[in-house]
Amino acid sequence: MNSIKSAWLNIKESKGINIIFMIQMIVVMLLFAEVCMDVTEYISGVNRFEAMQQNNAYINSDTTDDKQLDYLWSNENQSTESAQKLYTYIKENFKSYTVWSYNTDDEIQYFTDDLFFEMLDIQLFKGTFPKESDSQSGVTPVIIGYNLKNQYQLGEEYQVCDCSSAKNVKVKIVGVLKNNSTIPSLYEIGSCESLDNAVIFPITDRYLSDFANLDMAINSTVVFTDDKNDLISIEKKSAELNLFSIKYQSIQDNINDYLTILEDKLQNRLILIGIISCFAIFSMVLNMLNLISKKKKDFSIHFMTG
Repeated sequence: MNSIKSAWLNIKESKGINIIFMIQMIVVMLLFAEVCMDVTEYISGVNRFEAMQQNNAYINSDTTDDKQLDYLWSNENQSTESAQKLYTYIKENFKSYTVWSYNTDDEIQYFTDDLFFEMLDIQLFKGTFPKESDSQSGVTPVIIGYNLKNQYQLGEEYQVCDCSSAKNVKVKIVGVLKNNSTIPSLYEIGSCESLDNAVIFPITDRYLSDFANLDMAINSTVVFTDDKNDLISIEKKSAELNLFSIKYQSIQDNINDYLTILEDKLQNRLILIGIISCFAIFSMVLNMLNLISKKKKDFSIHFMTG
């Protein structure tokens, strides 16, 4: 019993070093967990883009300067007409989807088209996806996020504020998204935006008479093509109409660019983990050697007495 007590007292004498070592190990584990999480998110993000990669998806990088934007807004009627022509040109000639959004206090309203759901593999918990013909009766078919399924009942009609038109409209709930449905970021691969509080509207002609909506629609349209000349033709069309400075970049390029950033981040994390681990182990070894040197006699007694 005395031996155990003596050993415990020796350990207590070094508790400061032991606490520091424990803190260092906790930091190492947290950093390692962050590395694993970053890698997992990246892999998950790339998997979400499998359909888009196979279909050669391109996203727009709008480089329009402030002077041109001021000109477009000061000539809004003309700009709206030109933007309608450009958007129609894109949608009629190329496979694409469009999505833009507005945030409200309790929900996010999205405005999109059918291909959006297919390419991002967004699935329903129940109900159906809206059909274009459903919007002709004055009632807009919408899909809601999982968290809103108790607030809105499937198959029922409601009066809601439509943020894109700034008007109250009648909507019918035709579908509910699966729980934890998300939209993956096209730029920060692996990051996602939750759709659990979303209300998703189909894009109809009423949204395409407003320059603000057309601006968002054009700049958020993802184009699918095997021929880069198609993209050049859209860029030239925008220039001819004196609109936006459009420049398309492939989703694969974005994935590669983000991978480079992630690799640098992971490398720095691993170096930091290595430094802290080496310092912690080195400190602990020195402490143990110092303790053994000071307590040789006590340790000998402990061994002899069992």
